[in-house]
Amino acid sequence: MAASSYYKKILSSLLLSQQATKALSFATMTTVDRGIAMVISPAKTLDLQPLHEREDIMVDHETIAGISSAKHTSRCDQDKTNEIVNIMKMKSEAELKSLLSLSPSLSKTAYQYWQDFSIMDSKKRKDDDAFAIFTFNGPAFQGISAHQCNKTTLSYMAQNLFVLDAVFGVLRSLDTLQPYRLEMGCKGVVATINAKGKKETLASYWKESVTSYLGKELLSSSKGKAPSPAILANLASDEYSSSIDVASLPPNTIYINAIFRHQGRVLAVHAKRARGLMARYLSDTNAQTLEDVSNFNLENYNCIDIDDEDNKWEVTDIVGDNVQVIKMIFDRNEAPPKAGKRTAAPSTSSKKGGKKAKKK
Repeated sequence: MAASSYYKKILSSLLLSQQATKALSFATMTTVDRGIAMVISPAKTLDLQPLHEREDIMVDHETIAGISSAKHTSRCDQDKTNEIVNIMKMKSEAELKSLLSLSPSLSKTAYQYWQDFSIMDSKKRKDDDAFAIFTFNGPAFQGISAHQCNKTTLSYMAQNLFVLDAVFGVLRSLDTLQPYRLEMGCKGVVATINAKGKKETLASYWKESVTSYLGKELLSSSKGKAPSPAILANLASDEYSSSIDVASLPPNTIYINAIFRHQGRVLAVHAKRARGLMARYLSDTNAQTLEDVSNFNLENYNCIDIDDEDNKWEVTDIVGDNVQVIKMIFDRNEAPPKAGKRTAAPSTSSKKGGKKAKKK
């Protein structure tokens, strides 16, 4: 019985390898219609300085707003967003402290964020619009450095970079947002119970809607033709990427799990920044293929060989309708010299000035 299971496993591995080799050889050379789609996690810190007041951005506020409007689509699932917002608005400081594991001072800030949060304001165009990649300010978004992006790079990001979000499910990179405190890993925010009788996380609550939204985006450039194999690079944390049902993505999608190491080890602080660096690199270079992704080389990173045949990626699974899950590993021996940190302009308001606000 054990021998039979062993040979079945070997046969299954060989079949997986044959299917993957055929599919990936095609995807390596084929140019996709939309570029490389990417998902990333939101940051724990926010820069709330109004964009039109910043002096360090390469592209002016009106141009950025124009790109945002041109790429804007309907929200991922407005009904779910409304439900979450209404629930969070009713929570007290004490309840937020418990739910989000916050200090008393941060609980007060979180409470005020939710009291000020307006669903209607998220739909309106304002002079102080907070565009996602200019507002999130954690390590990944410092790697993106949106303020240093030109118009072409921002347009690529507006089309291809998505932020997985606890309130909106998915945000396009130039969608607008308001400050709030909530994480995908929070349990019991909405009254849903999983099959094991336990409270669901927001990642589970959002999974169907997030997967559907991303699936439509991956197919959006086919224009009635048979779509090229879409490529989706997962640059998000496990907490946030768990909101994607990979098996339900469009047929033949290539789903990349990018792993970033520093001297052979995965270190969170380096990995977070590397995710942003890759998003910036793919956007700067108008990346279209798996080979383009494997060429990522910012800040001393290089894609390492998976095997003795110099392959830069490997298929780890085939799920759903021929969705290929692949792994790429990027490593570096040393970090580059530290650059000076960007500082926001002096604040004129204790609430929405140039200071950075902790998101949790």
